[in-house]
Amino acid sequence: MKKLILKLFLIPTLLFAQSEGVKFEHGLNWSQIKEKAAKENKFIFVDCFTTWCGPCKYM
Repeated sequence: MKKLILKLFLIPTLLFAQSEGVKFEHGLNWSQIKEKAAKENKFIFVDCFTTWCGPCKYM
């Protein structure tokens, strides 16, 4: 019975946590991106890679 109750609370929580995906911004300069992130209280994620980097190729 405890497992059933746990599942009833856990499943909606997991579904709600995955409802919003990543939104990529295009066409903004760095100052606009920083301003928007500060206003929305969000982090900035910068993805960098090269074609010659061994660990980058491995991932």
